Amino acid sequence: MKKALSYFSAILLVISSSGILTVAPALAKQKENHAAFATLASNNGRGNVKVTLCHLAHEDDGTEQHTITVATPAVNAHLAHGDTLGACTQQDDNEDEHDDDNETAPVITNVTAASITATNAVITWTTNEPGTSQVTYAAFTAGEWISQKTAGDAALVTAHSVTLTGLSASTTYRFRVTSKDADGHKASSRYLTFTTLPVATQDTTAPVISGVNATSTTLTSTVINWTTNEAANGVVEYAAGPLASTTPVLTVSSATLATAHSLSLTGLTADTTYHYRVKSTDAAGNTATSAELTFATRAVPDTTAPVISGVIATSTTSVSSRIQWTTNEPASSVVEYAAGPLTTTTPLFTASNSTLVTAHGLLLTGLTASTTYHFRVKSTDAAGNIATSAEMTFHTPVAPDTTAPVISGISATSTTPTSAVIGWTTNEPGTSRVTFATVTLGSATVVWSIMSNALVSAHSVLINGLTAATKYFFTVASTDSDGNTATSLEQTFTTLP
Repeated sequence: MKKALSYFSAILLVISSSGILTVAPALAKQKENHAAFATLASNNGRGNVKVTLCHLAHEDDGTEQHTITVATPAVNAHLAHGDTLGACTQQDDNEDEHDDDNETAPVITNVTAASITATNAVITWTTNEPGTSQVTYAAFTAGEWISQKTAGDAALVTAHSVTLTGLSASTTYRFRVTSKDADGHKASSRYLTFTTLPVATQDTTAPVISGVNATSTTLTSTVINWTTNEAANGVVEYAAGPLASTTPVLTVSSATLATAHSLSLTGLTADTTYHYRVKSTDAAGNTATSAELTFATRAVPDTTAPVISGVIATSTTSVSSRIQWTTNEPASSVVEYAAGPLTTTTPLFTASNSTLVTAHGLLLTGLTASTTYHFRVKSTDAAGNIATSAEMTFHTPVAPDTTAPVISGISATSTTPTSAVIGWTTNEPGTSRVTFATVTLGSATVVWSIMSNALVSAHSVLINGLTAATKYFFTVASTDSDGNTATSLEQTFTTLP
């Protein structure tokens, strides 16, 4: 890069006591350097004078110039190379610059080019004392450093940040930073480079939203999650009803560009169905919107046990009983029972049904006849609340008699021409019945029967109206109090002539 300082407007010749010819920067144009030197040398008339030059070491790659002194015979070659008469006003690229007579200038460290885009870059650095912020920079194009510019801020700070704008895309820039403290002491960094990004193709495609779901839902909150195929922000719109017709529609959002999104909704109403949708906008401003979805907050916990009423033992037999009760809400059914007080009797039996109902009924079987049973009922609702009744009792009856009486001692006595007394005994009280005919009962067409409902064990039945000198066929029968009937084998007797 040819410095603007290689152009001069006047010529000032100074010969030092050591014989060094210096030229103050005052030449009008670079192409006049050769003529200027020839004039100076001719006027001075001394061929062994040393001349001060600003030497460009590598003009093609932008390496900075530095000041040198050469003998007059070498001057023209240096001028042809691109050097200029007079001392450089800036140091070599690889050296930090400090005021020559100042040892207290700021110390520059941590020079960085960051946040580089196609048109911008942010230059940052630190100093050990407050100082101004200035960046000198130029683009490297067609083999030359061109259009040197400066940007900065006069504020005295130790953390410096200067944003360079209006840069060209895909271009390498050289820069250095300079800071001046409150006393005017100045320091400059070495030259560094950065390259701007290429111009990005315009993004017109919205993010793709997937995996939308509501998790960790409580009485008053939930977390909405989703993913996008590119970095984008996150927005959730939600309401306690369809979004198109419900007000207010509430919103939570995050400006952070990410692909995994998670936003918490708080302050919700318990036991309510909410409608929601998510939105994501990428860095180019393209917005995607999900379909409308729903989630339901949890109901307020039920901590009230069912109310048990109407506990009763019904249809009790010698071996079974049905326990019934009602509850004010659907609940399960359990009966605990034992042949004595529940707290002291073993074993303790249980009958149950897990179906949630309000009208409860459980049949207890395998009971012992003529026994007093203690029992209580329990019901548990859907929330796990348990209600237990007071302890109650029922009594099973004696086991039913299923054995017929035993008939013995059958006789026909006091026989006359027209009557007879039929007698027998049974092992338990029973009724008395005599069935008779003049032929075998199985073949008789005419059968007579005499019955007494008195429950007795010694039975005696008088038969009148018989025919003299006639053989009669008969049976006796007795029925006990439980309905069990015994019938004898067929017997005979003959009336007197």
